[in-house]
Amino acid sequence: MIFNENPGGRVQYRGNPGTGIQTLCNLSLTICSRGVGGVLDWTCGVRAVGVDRLRPGDHACLHFDDDDARWEVLAVFARTGFALGEKVMFFVDRGTSEDEVVERISSHDGSARAARSSGQLAVYSTPSWYTPDARFDASRTISQTLEKIETACREGYPGVRATGDMGWALRPGMQLSELVEYEEAAHRELFADGRFTGICQYDQQRFSSQLTGTMSAIHALTVIERIGDLHVSFTDSGLRLAGDSDLWSRGKLTAALKRVREQSGGRMLLDLSGLSFMDGHSAGAIIHMAARMSAGELLEVRCGQHHASILRLLGAETVDGLVLAEEGW
Repeated sequence: MIFNENPGGRVQYRGNPGTGIQTLCNLSLTICSRGVGGVLDWTCGVRAVGVDRLRPGDHACLHFDDDDARWEVLAVFARTGFALGEKVMFFVDRGTSEDEVVERISSHDGSARAARSSGQLAVYSTPSWYTPDARFDASRTISQTLEKIETACREGYPGVRATGDMGWALRPGMQLSELVEYEEAAHRELFADGRFTGICQYDQQRFSSQLTGTMSAIHALTVIERIGDLHVSFTDSGLRLAGDSDLWSRGKLTAALKRVREQSGGRMLLDLSGLSFMDGHSAGAIIHMAARMSAGELLEVRCGQHHASILRLLGAETVDGLVLAEEGW
C-alpha cells in the first residue's frame, strides 16, 4: 500500500486494496518538525543491545521483520521479568489473544502460565489501551501507565517491564507528530526512576526506515532483533560489538576486526560491553589481531569481568599494545 501525506500532517492511504498492509512510507520533516528536527543523524548515540542486557529504566525499541524472531526476543524479555519478580505487561494487537501470548513466551519451566495465574503477567489490547474512545491521548496513556507502575509497586513488585506492538499508530487519521511526541514524553516521564523497563515494537514491513530511525534516536537503545545475532557498529574510535559472538557469527567478527585495523590509524577501541556471549575462538581472534600489531599500535578492549577473564585466560595480558579496560558486568 502507498500513501500520501497531506499538508495538515495526516496520513492518506491508497493502493493495493485487500493486502491488509499499511506502510508509513515517508515521514516528512515538516510533519514532525519538533520531533525529528533534533535527530536527523539518528545513528549517533544509538546503541544496539541484546534483550538480556536491558537494565531497569531502559527504554528500547525493537525493529522486526520476522514475527517468530520477534516473539523469541519477547519471550526472553518476559522470562527475565518473571525471574526478577517484576510485573510484566504485554500490549498486543486485536488479533492476538492472551492465550497466544502465554504460548509464545512459555518455556519448559511453566513460568508464563504461573505468572498469568498469579497476576504477574497482564495482557492488554492496544486499541483498548491507547485509543479506548477511538482517539489517542498521549497524556492519558502516560498517566494510566504511571498508575499501573504505582499499583504494581504497592503490590510488592520491584518494578514493571512492558512491551507493546506500535502498529496501533497506523490507524488512519493519526498524526505522525503525535507518535513522535508521545515517545519523547514517555521517555521523559516513565523511565527516569528505574522502576519501568520497556520495549516498543515497530514492524519494519509497515513502518518506514525513516520513522524507525527516528524512533531509534528517541529510545537510544535498539534491541537486536534476533536471539544469537552479532551486531557490529563501527565508531570513530574503533568497533562496538553486541549480542553473541560465536561459531555462527565468526565470519562477521573476522571481517570487522580486519576492517577496523585497516582504518584505525594505529589506535583502536574495541567495545565488548554490549556482548551477551563470547566464545573462546572470538577471544582468540581479538588477541591474534593484537599480537600482529606493529610497534606503537594500541588496542584497548573495553569489557565486563566475565569477558575480561576469558581474554586473560587466553593470554591477553602477555600481548604488547593490548590493554583491558574492565567494567562492571
